[in-house]
Amino acid sequence: MMPTKLSLTLPLLIAPLCLSCSMGEYKSLAESEVPKFHEYLDAGRFEELYNQSSDNLKNTASKEDFVKLATAIHNKLGNVVESKSNSYNINYNTSGTFVTLVYETSFASGKGTEKFAYRIKDHKAILNGYWINSNDLITK
Repeated sequence: MMPTKLSLTLPLLIAPLCLSCSMGEYKSLAESEVPKFHEYLDAGRFEELYNQSSDNLKNTASKEDFVKLATAIHNKLGNVVESKSNSYNINYNTSGTFVTLVYETSFASGKGTEKFAYRIKDHKAILNGYWINSNDLITK
């Protein structure tokens, strides 16, 4: 029996739907970690943030350097007042699935644009990178 055109086309139509479900799940997993990151930052729990991060982040930055950066952010900018999602990107590659989130964040003593990179593994988002762009961080 020859496959019909519909039976060949159906998998091609379903695949993007399955992918979009995964994308939404991955984005939600990563987004749920941002408030946790801010809680740890506000509480001065910098080593815990580092310890829970990915091996890639640990290979890129030493614990000492990460703690110095987080301490500077916390000391100069203060606690997080408000954080709004600006954009996101999901990247699938041979190393895994990665979600990058960009947030516009207001702190008690300034503002900045934060970029979070999370690796999705075993239905968990693990911090893979963190960057902040803030004139207030430099000038205060």
